Amino acid sequence: MRSELKQIENASFAKRILAVIMDGAITLFMMFAFIAFIFVPIANKGLKYTEKVSKRLQYQIASSLFVYYDLDEDGTYKFYNLSNLDEINEDTKYNLISEFEGQEDEFYISHVRYYFLNYKTGVGVECPETANPEDYKAPNYKDLIDEKSPLEIYTNEWFNAKVEELKTPQAIMEFAFNDMADEDYYIQTNKDIKAVQLFIIMPPFVLSFAIFFIVIPLCFKNGETLGKKTMHICLINKDGYDVQKRQVVFRQVLLLLYVTFCSFVIGVGLTSFATLGVGVLIYFVAAFIPKSHRSLADFASYTLIVDSLHSVWFKDALEEERKNAEVNENIEKYKKNKVENKNIIQVGSTIVNEDVKREVEEEAKKHKNK
Repeated sequence: MRSELKQIENASFAKRILAVIMDGAITLFMMFAFIAFIFVPIANKGLKYTEKVSKRLQYQIASSLFVYYDLDEDGTYKFYNLSNLDEINEDTKYNLISEFEGQEDEFYISHVRYYFLNYKTGVGVECPETANPEDYKAPNYKDLIDEKSPLEIYTNEWFNAKVEELKTPQAIMEFAFNDMADEDYYIQTNKDIKAVQLFIIMPPFVLSFAIFFIVIPLCFKNGETLGKKTMHICLINKDGYDVQKRQVVFRQVLLLLYVTFCSFVIGVGLTSFATLGVGVLIYFVAAFIPKSHRSLADFASYTLIVDSLHSVWFKDALEEERKNAEVNENIEKYKKNKVENKNIIQVGSTIVNEDVKREVEEEAKKHKNK
């Protein structure tokens, strides 16, 4: 006779989500600590990150397509992209273009005119007041096609024709920003800045994830993260045995690749957290479909997340067979003894002699009657 000792109860979704939230919060805290105290100082000192960002900012302001606006009396400035002015506070927008009240179109056209006729030609005349709180000199651009200099190409006639062709100030503004984005300087500078940004963010992210999602689970017997440990859920083998270290590593590396893809491939920058959130949501929705609620990482690593308080499993198949054999042996012994001595009965988990039990009960009745 076989005794079914193994009891597996899948971890609830509520516990799994709470565990992920806890682990995510701890990981992000560690990640930002790495960024602030280690990688930003390295980027600023060794890779000249602040210097590169400042230089790009100076050229953007000098172009007149971006503006600084004095927000406070203490001289606090806010940086605005002119193509997005419709998205800012109405009071701020009014203050920026108040000199063109009733002629907002002229505001945009004047800034684009400056970009093409002064900034791109390298003339370097004074920028409009709202565009440049300091005096930056425009860069010297290389000669364009047909051995013509920028001054020969970007003329009033060229600009007026372009204005007439594009019809609206918004279209002209978009054309100017696209032109700036195609400049070799901006292409290279933005590449350099993005490369340093990845250096600032990516290594701390991988280190933090590796510590809390790989190293710590390997320190616990059942592959728990701190969040899983707190919520009393853990990893086991799909067959109901202890999870192997290689399974833990394989599963967590798959999760790392998935989270990295969501954060740094689909969206980089301000969209990273949004795409990461969507990625985690997709992960849980996909895990909800199977009856076992196993994720793709669980299927690939042959693991299962269970409630450790309400589940019973074994180290391996040999231990399960040994335990079952012990239980079956005890059951057979009990049955044999029960057949040989009919006076032997079981009360709860205790085996007693029926005659002795009767004497005890009679003695208890006598004391009660007294």
